[in-house]
Amino acid sequence: MAYLDSGSTQPLNEAGHTAWESALRDGWADPSSRYYEGRKAAALRDDAIERIAQAIGIRRDEVSITTSGSAANTAAVTAVSRARRRHGGAIGRSAVEHRSVMRATASLVASASDHAGRESSRVEPAPQSYEVQIGVDHFGVLDPDQLTKFLSTGDAQLLAVQWINQETGTCQDIATVAAACQRAEVPLIVDAAQGVGRMPVPQGWDVLTASAHKWGGPSGIGIVAVRSGTPWRPDQSAAPAFPNIPALVAAAAALEESVSTARQHGARLRELTTMIRDRVSKIDGVEVAGHPDQRADHLVTFSTLYLAGDAITDALAERGFAVASGSACADDRGQPSHVLAAMGVLTQGNVRIGLTAATTQQDIEAFLAALVDVIDHLRQDAGVADL
Repeated sequence: MAYLDSGSTQPLNEAGHTAWESALRDGWADPSSRYYEGRKAAALRDDAIERIAQAIGIRRDEVSITTSGSAANTAAVTAVSRARRRHGGAIGRSAVEHRSVMRATASLVASASDHAGRESSRVEPAPQSYEVQIGVDHFGVLDPDQLTKFLSTGDAQLLAVQWINQETGTCQDIATVAAACQRAEVPLIVDAAQGVGRMPVPQGWDVLTASAHKWGGPSGIGIVAVRSGTPWRPDQSAAPAFPNIPALVAAAAALEESVSTARQHGARLRELTTMIRDRVSKIDGVEVAGHPDQRADHLVTFSTLYLAGDAITDALAERGFAVASGSACADDRGQPSHVLAAMGVLTQGNVRIGLTAATTQQDIEAFLAALVDVIDHLRQDAGVADL
């Protein structure tokens, strides 16, 4: 099986695997305990967080650990919104954010509506929360005019913008967005899950989130980085979970390995995704989505007229290629990908490719040959062979 779905997750890399096995022996105890085994576990935890911070280029005291990238996104949006409600009611996000961000913003708006009546007797009630969706262009790049309009209202609580889209690979210009947010004094939350460990992290953000299994670490470890001075009011009611020290240690080691080899693998994967984009775009009725240049090295997505994404991915799996469909993974009700819909591009028959450090040119040549065969056979079966 050629694994081509790193946009969803990556296998645990060698450094992470070795660190995991070692930490299983030494990091099993409760790190809050004062006996020897607890102190050893606490030391492993603290060292792992320090190494993660250094690899990302942030301070140790800026990093918190969650149970997933989705949990990190939820915590980030919720904590900033709680701290900023008196400043305005507008919760901004791009139209192509991860589903976890969309659920978090929608939940905040619904919660604010439920509590609006309770604040009606106050002299100065907090502004009613509402969501502002900032559109993107045909390539998935944030609309600068809509961004300016949102930030100029004086009613903004926060803005959430994903650095690299998990479906298309399109990169947002975070430095420019951050500068605009700083001028407007609006906190910027950046979902960096697809970029951490692969590319240098952009600066200017107030809160950054990431997920270990995206960079070759284990699942169950999410990262929230909060810059000093950022308005932040987390939920204090939930009891802290017992930390998974072995997973955290493995995440740190895996990130260090990913960062150390990023340039070497990135250039090679860029060549492979460029080849995929070029070859696939020549197939009749197939449209490649995302920016041709302003993009991640490892991701490609394309859509195919008259075919279902699941049918294509299932047929490719039978031929030994593990790929994903953005429309299928985005919504279990079979709705089209909200990312592709926001871009105004073809959503039918979507296929998403995510390369790993182990992907070879031979894998891609074989995949492309199989793809042409699969599309041809499925179209014949569907009676749409002639476009």
